[in-house]
Amino acid sequence: MPGAKQQAPLNPLALLLGLVGGGVAAVIGALAWAFFLELTKTNFYLSGVLLGILVGAGVALGARGQNRFVLAIMGAVLGLLCFFLALYFRLSLATADVLGTGTNLFALPFSDFFDVLKLYLQDNPLNYANFVAVPLLAALTAFNNTLTRRRLRRSF
Repeated sequence: MPGAKQQAPLNPLALLLGLVGGGVAAVIGALAWAFFLELTKTNFYLSGVLLGILVGAGVALGARGQNRFVLAIMGAVLGLLCFFLALYFRLSLATADVLGTGTNLFALPFSDFFDVLKLYLQDNPLNYANFVAVPLLAALTAFNNTLTRRRLRRSF
């Protein structure tokens, strides 16, 4: 198409930096969410929204606006992994609280995670919405941040 502008070629360094940025944001967000839920004993929907935005922003900032479609997919995958990591940390903190071992982030054996998760989701159905919201918002944030950064670069 003559009027269509082609997307920049895939930059492996930007992809790697996006993965690192999103991974760091995912771990920080998962830890913050788990400790917040442990302290308040309340599950807020907004915390899942913030988690998705944090991961998407980490991907976009790490990649510096390169390859927005790939970054959106990367943001969604990292957002989903971050959601499960946050739930694992949350359930481990609850298990450590029951066992009296303090704040052990790995108190829950990974082999028991999905059994405990099923029970947790039955008590907290709001997490089903977060299951969709976190990766979706991570993808949208990564996609929109790259579009915004490109527009800003063109205007200056």
